[in-house]
Amino acid sequence: MNSQQNRTCKWEAPKERKLNVDATIFEITGERWLGAGFVVRNVSGEVELAGTRRMLIGQTMEEVELAALVWSLCCCQRENIMIKEIDMDCKVVVDWIKGRHLSGILGHIVEDYLNLMVSINCDASLHCPREGNEVTHLLAKRAKDMSEEIMAWFDLSHMLDDIQLVIIREASSSFEGG
Repeated sequence: MNSQQNRTCKWEAPKERKLNVDATIFEITGERWLGAGFVVRNVSGEVELAGTRRMLIGQTMEEVELAALVWSLCCCQRENIMIKEIDMDCKVVVDWIKGRHLSGILGHIVEDYLNLMVSINCDASLHCPREGNEVTHLLAKRAKDMSEEIMAWFDLSHMLDDIQLVIIREASSSFEGG
């Protein structure tokens, strides 16, 4: 296994501020919903911004992942949080972004994403397996059971207990090297 493959097997502390994003599709009373989750962490693994949102949108997983990306970047832009790297577990979308895939039915969303990347000084969108994106996956799944449409946090202490535990475990294992 090369170092790049090894790097993406679990969450790792970033060299600069990093955004992780994930999305999920679920049904509520016969309607398809999108659950989006994101977390911004600094070089110490501390949470600077995190959020989860439920939206009535998305026919394909790629559309859902793109919608989650655009929403999370809009949140970062609004809070003036600059990101250097974005990790997500949808390889198709990462490939579209890297290839600047602007044609097709979702091309306008890819273009919106690329423009938002520039606005927050982001220069990398990387694929990571689900194991490296556990916190955002939990946040996206949590959207189904929320009473609010959107929830956001600016630090770990206000987040849901189960998500706090995963963040602490990931940061500890990243800094301990195992």
